[in-house]
Parts: sequence; structure tokens; C-alpha cells
Amino acid sequence: MTGHLLSLITVAGLSGVRATPASVAALGGAAVVAALTRGVASQGGPAEIARWAGLLSAGAVLLWQARRRRQSMPARGEPRWRLLAFAAATLGSWLMVALPSANLLMLHRLASEVPAAAVFPGALAAILWSSTPARRRLAALASGLALLPLVVAAPIFKYRVIRDPFVARMPAFLDATLTLAPLQSTRAPDNASSLRLSPGGTRFLVAIDEDGDTRLDNSRFVLGDFTGKRRTVTALGAEFIADDRVLVLSRANEGVLLGLYGAGEQGAPLWERELKMPGAAQLSVDVESRRWRITSRRGAVLFRADGLMSEAGTVKEWPLPRDRMSDQWLAGDGDTALGVGTERRYHRIDWWPFLYAAGIDHIPFWPSRFSASDPSGIHYLGRTLQDCECVGAPPGEPLVCLLSDGRTTGIWRVQGSRFEPVGEVAGKLTVAARTPPGGIVGWVDGQDVLLDLERRRVLRLSPDLGSRCSASDWRDTGAVLGALVNQNGSEVVMTFGHQP
Repeated sequence: MTGHLLSLITVAGLSGVRATPASVAALGGAAVVAALTRGVASQGGPAEIARWAGLLSAGAVLLWQARRRRQSMPARGEPRWRLLAFAAATLGSWLMVALPSANLLMLHRLASEVPAAAVFPGALAAILWSSTPARRRLAALASGLALLPLVVAAPIFKYRVIRDPFVARMPAFLDATLTLAPLQSTRAPDNASSLRLSPGGTRFLVAIDEDGDTRLDNSRFVLGDFTGKRRTVTALGAEFIADDRVLVLSRANEGVLLGLYGAGEQGAPLWERELKMPGAAQLSVDVESRRWRITSRRGAVLFRADGLMSEAGTVKEWPLPRDRMSDQWLAGDGDTALGVGTERRYHRIDWWPFLYAAGIDHIPFWPSRFSASDPSGIHYLGRTLQDCECVGAPPGEPLVCLLSDGRTTGIWRVQGSRFEPVGEVAGKLTVAARTPPGGIVGWVDGQDVLLDLERRRVLRLSPDLGSRCSASDWRDTGAVLGALVNQNGSEVVMTFGHQP
């Protein structure tokens, strides 16, 4: 939207100085092309369609007025500086699209994000056509320069021309707003983050951010409820596995120690198990099945331990390829580990800082690659030109990968080495956490959302917080939602219920 307005304002400024019928035609041509560029890639509702239809009509009226004035007024020469200015603007906008584009997907996205690449040639074509008949061949050439970005920015170019197996049409997620009513709240500890809730929403866990100490075993958590009771837990990680039970993962001599504790008063563990798993371990649980999972990595080995509450777990290892050491490796169910890496290619000029400075973000700069490690060896699964974010899964659920071109985000389930499409969300989706059962909490273009993967729904979270309040770190238990809420500078833990 901003790019269209800036382009039209620039054309209006150039056309308004010593205005002529040809310069009025330039403004009309620019308005028509601006409306077309928005309409080609538009996913908006009736209000947006009406807005751009109005712009198209205004452009048509300006072209008609320019034609009438040209017929009724004596011939008047068009200032050469204006033609040169439109030509320079056309060249500059085209270079802004073409030079940073390392692949066709970047070209498609930049053609959509830089409407000036079509608007300025449209204005140039209109002014050349309206000035003198001798310039109409040049006007036809300028029309082609205006048409090409429209074609490249169109969805058909993305799905028919770009060769990428992960650029595919998917069912769209339904979009709705979820109104939330506050249930309970209590003051949060200082520097709280990474909220967890018990299945019924009666207790909470928060991590305490502490600067300056990078040891693996010194993370501090606060376990509490909404009556004011709380205690400190020092561990690598902690998760509720029931309303009154907490699994605590801590560092042991040769690996990690997993203990089951009551969520009430501090006491001896109800059960504990030592596992030989070096590296920075992460704990996840599935409350319904009472299963737990620990994953860690050290060097070229990925570890995964699975088990049931109060039962010993089994540890599995995957050797990782030396040339994929920088990749992210995830272990889900089964015998296959998924590797996700970025193919960074460095050039003499790095364009993304310039694009960010121009307000153009969410452009996929580097392709992503997928690999698998299983008992038969290492396998290359493919690559995509899109940005990729893959997230681990609690036991019993598949891994999930989000592939985004910046305008839409495709959601894929990963079972072993198979990618299964789920659906598509408008905008750039970023994951905050997986939620039971089969959901995702995150944000789309700055808006907190809850995704229901089974029903393909995007629920935009709208809590009743009042003024000068903001919520973050959303978590969903299936029964209630919780968040860390800033109330006039004071941090609280708050739970919410769904309003009908």
C-alpha cells in the first residue's frame, strides 16, 4: 500500500509542474497501473477491492480528460526534463527489482513489493503516447515494461513458472477472531519468560532470564499457582505432565537426570531416571498419553530419549554428516531425523540491508535444504526457495515445517521422510510454541494467533485487557489459554477462557 502511494505521489509531483494534457495522461496511466498491480496479487475483502476499483476508475477518468484537453487545446511541447525524469524513475525501479533477485521467487516477490517497477513505466507510456505520434513506438516499449512486472507478480507466475516442489497451491486456513475473557491472574516473577501452564490452567511455570551465565545447568524456573504459592526450580527444563505432576530435567555427571515431582510443596522426587545424553537437552511431553521426550545434540550425533511417566526410557542416536553440521536437526517419532539448512550464497553486494532500509522485508533471500538421517544412511530430500522454519513435536505428533515466501506461509507435516501439505496461511507466520493437541501458537505479521491444524483454522487472539496492556508468550492447554501480560508496566501471569 505504501509503495503504491509513494509512486503515485511522485508521478503527481512530476506531472503537476507545467501541467500539459500529456502529463495528465501520465498521472492517469500511473493510477490505472497502480490499481492493476494491487488487483493482481490482492487477497483482500470487498473493501479493498472497492478501493482499488475506485483508483482504476479515477485513472480512466484522467486519461479521458487528457484526451479531451489534447483535442481542444493547441499543441504544446512536452518538457524534455519530464520525459527524462520518468525514464530515470523507470530505470531505477527496474534495477531495484532485478539486481537483488537471485532466483525467480525473489523476482516474483520484489515485483509485488515494488509497484514502482510497473507504475513508472505506465506513466512513461501514457506521456509518450499523448505527446506526439512520433513517440508512440517508444510508448509501446514502455507499455511492455509496465506489463512485465504485472505478469511476474501474478499468482500464476508463482505456481506455473517457478520450479519448486514446495511452492504449491494449498487449502486456505479459515480466519476468525477468538475473543478471550480473563479468568485468573497473579504477579509474575521479575524477568519471566517461556510460560507453561498445567493442563487445567491452575498452575504455571516460567523461566527466569539471567544474563552473564552460560552454564548448561543453571536455568532457573518458578513454579506457582494463582493463590500466591510458588517455589524455585533449578534445571535444564521443566514441563507439566499432569495438573499435580511436573517433570524436571537437570544435568547429571554423564548426561541428564529426569525426575517426576509433585507440583505442590517441594519434596523428594516421586521417580527419577538418569540418561546418558550429552549436550544441551530439551524436554517435551504429551499430557494425554503421559509420554515424555528428550532431545539433545553434541557434535555430529543427535540423541533422542522417549518414555512414559514413571517408566524408563530408551535412547536412540543418529550420526550426522560433517557437511551438514550447521543444519538444524530434529527427531520426531520413528527412526528418521530431519535436517534443515540454509544455502547461503554471498555476493559482492549484499542487497538485503538496502531492501530492509527501503521497508521491503519478508523476502526469502536464501534457499533451504532438507536432509534425513535413518538407519540406511544420510539422504538428501530436496530444497525450496522459500524461508523455512521447522519445529519439533511432542511424542505422538509429527514434525511441522513452515515454508513462506513472505506473503503466504505453507504448513507441512513431516512423517519420516515424507512431507504432507496441511494448508496455507496469509502472511508470514512465526511459531512461538506447539500446543496440544496438534496446534501452534505464534504470530502473523505482528498479530498473536492460535492455529488449529486439524480444522485448518487461524484464530486471532483478542483478549479483553483494557488500555495500556499487552500480552506475550501465549500458551494453550486446550482448556484455557495463558499469557504473560504487561499491565501498565507490571508483569502478570493471566489465564483466559473462550467467549462464545
